[in-house]
Amino acid sequence: MQRQDGGTDKTLSPGHIVFDLEAADPPTFTFGTDAPDPQVTVTYTEDCQGSCFYAYIFSYNALSAAASVSASPSAKFPAMGFDGFTHAIRVTESDETFLRNYGNRAFVTNISFDYCMAQNDQDCGNNEADPNAKAALIRANGDGSNYEFGLIILPQN
Repeated sequence: MQRQDGGTDKTLSPGHIVFDLEAADPPTFTFGTDAPDPQVTVTYTEDCQGSCFYAYIFSYNALSAAASVSASPSAKFPAMGFDGFTHAIRVTESDETFLRNYGNRAFVTNISFDYCMAQNDQDCGNNEADPNAKAALIRANGDGSNYEFGLIILPQN
């Protein structure tokens, strides 16, 4: 796994954003873009013959219920083969009450990604309608592949 922020390797570094509580009404912050930046690259180390599939899930803490965390867009590479895939990291918090309570002090949100790559669509739960069953398949067949990402939110003042 490798994470690039603005073209620089930041795999083992936390992300950070400086948040100004008074800069917008209502207050909001966003880390990451659809570019994607930051971009995580997950490499498949096996020889993929024919079609290969991937799936991922993520969880997070220390944000409100209104927060949005996304790993989209994601794409396999290369386009006509499979050496792995990339995905974005984007975090948006717009709950005014939450931000007014926490916006004047530093806080951290932790985001945990679990990955699965396989030569069939069943192992990673790609055809699974139940999200809990899909998550269980990803964790069971992902060979422990995961990425822990910390985002530090610092107050402007």
